[in-house]
Amino acid sequence: MKARCLSTIFFIFIISGFFTFSNAQENVSAEFISAYKPPMSMLGVQAKDGIKQVQIDGNTLYVVDEYTGLQILDVSDVHKPKEIATVPVSHLTQNIYLSGNLAFLSGRLDGVYILDISDPSHPKTLSHLKPVAESFWVVGKDSMVFVAEADSGIAIYDIADPAHPKQISVTHFNGFTWGLGVKDNYLFALDKRKGLIVFDITDPEHLKKVGDLKEIIYARSILFQGPYMYVANGPAGLWVLDVSDLHDPKILTQIPIQGYAHSATRSGNTIFVGNDVQNTLEFFDARNPMHPTKEGQYKSNSHIYNAVKKDIYVYVAADSNTLILRYNRPPQLNPIADQEIDENKTLSFQVSAYEPDSDPYYFTIDPLPEGAKFDSLKGIFVWTPNYEQSGVYPITITVHERTASQLSDSKSFKITVHHVNRPPTIADIPDYEVDENQVLTFTIPEGQDPDKEDAGKLTYSAAGLPQGATFDPKTRVFSWKPTYEQSGIYTVDFAVHDPAGASAMDASTITVHHVDRPPVLEPVPPQTIAEGQLLTFKLNGHDPDKEDQNALSYAAYNLPPGASFNPTTATFSWTPTYDQSGLYKNILFVFTAGKLSDSIKVDITVNHVNRPPVMAALKNFSVDENKLLRFKVSGQDPDKEDQGKLKFKAENLPEGARFYADSLVFRWQPTYEQSGVYPDVRF
Repeated sequence: MKARCLSTIFFIFIISGFFTFSNAQENVSAEFISAYKPPMSMLGVQAKDGIKQVQIDGNTLYVVDEYTGLQILDVSDVHKPKEIATVPVSHLTQNIYLSGNLAFLSGRLDGVYILDISDPSHPKTLSHLKPVAESFWVVGKDSMVFVAEADSGIAIYDIADPAHPKQISVTHFNGFTWGLGVKDNYLFALDKRKGLIVFDITDPEHLKKVGDLKEIIYARSILFQGPYMYVANGPAGLWVLDVSDLHDPKILTQIPIQGYAHSATRSGNTIFVGNDVQNTLEFFDARNPMHPTKEGQYKSNSHIYNAVKKDIYVYVAADSNTLILRYNRPPQLNPIADQEIDENKTLSFQVSAYEPDSDPYYFTIDPLPEGAKFDSLKGIFVWTPNYEQSGVYPITITVHERTASQLSDSKSFKITVHHVNRPPTIADIPDYEVDENQVLTFTIPEGQDPDKEDAGKLTYSAAGLPQGATFDPKTRVFSWKPTYEQSGIYTVDFAVHDPAGASAMDASTITVHHVDRPPVLEPVPPQTIAEGQLLTFKLNGHDPDKEDQNALSYAAYNLPPGASFNPTTATFSWTPTYDQSGLYKNILFVFTAGKLSDSIKVDITVNHVNRPPVMAALKNFSVDENKLLRFKVSGQDPDKEDQGKLKFKAENLPEGARFYADSLVFRWQPTYEQSGVYPDVRF
């Protein structure tokens, strides 16, 4: 038996020194609202401890103190509970059972007091059920109450007239019954020697045992939920039993608890387990009734035996105080879908939460991407990722309630920032000039890409390369030696490309200057022609530059008299006269192409053609013998070259006749013997 310890205690000390709060990481918690000290003893001494059980009815809280009896509190203002009545009990008060306007208060040695609590501030004792030995627990059903009387068994009373209760029966079974529970027409006796025993109470005068479970030896109280029974089984923890067959209760789940499970009560989907060794009130989620899971706890600096819940408040029998706690359920953050956004686009969304207890709350985010903004009060997230922030961002948003427990709920999601390919750029490429047949080499500027993803991945190309030009995309070097046929203006488009296919282009204009090459007039060998013969030849000139093909011309200079030159056909023609024999040097021919020309000189030798001299006609002469015949001959030569060079002679002259060549005179005086005809005298 626990020793009675009575002393005076200050309320402010209770608040500041005796209570701690649950871990903020738990799913639910309870927050301290207020506390109330135990009642005064019958001797007027402030009790220090002994609070074992509480029951709630409306705004009235019934507090069982093991050492002083019953304390009744008005809890209409949970922040300022007020004692409105006490019912002293001298010998170890155990529990209270409420039924309408009646309360049944068990005292271990005093038995069961039946109280009229129609006015809780003035409870009245209607009757008293005295035990054979001890009264450990009282429960009721309809007009019956059941009293656990330790080794004296179970006593059943008819309380149809609560002022005059009648004992119906006493059942002995050689155990030690210290707890009871009722479900339908079955009584569950909790015996610390024989375990759980199930009785059929259809006939209360003759209880009939229908089942048992020997493993339950520590339980004082039990609770039911459908086909399940929950048992606070002391050091064995919280047990879940299947009682769908009351003749054969089966253990479904044993939930270990460090400490001692003193009692278990249920409200909604929550089971409250008083753990008096660990000084905690533990909360179990019973939405899956077969497998309750612990979701939080409240820790005190004194033993916690029992608790009941009404609305959002939990009333706790905590040995040295009656605690009023605010049962705190965590806020619920609504699901957050994964988000997708392109770089440089604005992503905006708002998260929302549900706070079942209407507590104020705020949000936090981890991590917050660089550049993003998050309104912790409104839950609004806004982010315009820059062009360097593509990727996947795992993010967790947590809703925190603004309470001492700071319960929270988190949701993780990811933001996928899609890369937006920005085109590369290239600096202006200058225009270039080059002469034909000269080498032009230059390197285009290196391209720049604003996207870090494309660093080192740019490629280069050139379009419109002139024939013969080359471009190395690796070194970015352009090289070209234009031929003499490639003067003109050329536009080459240089481009830089990123891996996604975007590109930038800049054109370079290349001006190839015409280099005027001299025309060539083919040589004409020296010409020889006889006088009176036609000499003709054609010049053959050519220019290597296509640009000058429309600007070709021929000319001739120092032509011999009578010669002609046709510049259109480039043809020389000459028939030298019989007076033009000789050497004609440096006849100049010029072939012009554009601004340049070529020339040749041609020598022409005109060979003399010798024409025969011509004698003047002579008549036939007659002369008498011995008469002098004298006449003079004459002749000429058409060739000037023979002027003064003619020689005359006579042949077949008659005897005695003479021809004087120097004077061209013929003299003959024929003799008398020479008459006759002399033919064929030839000069």
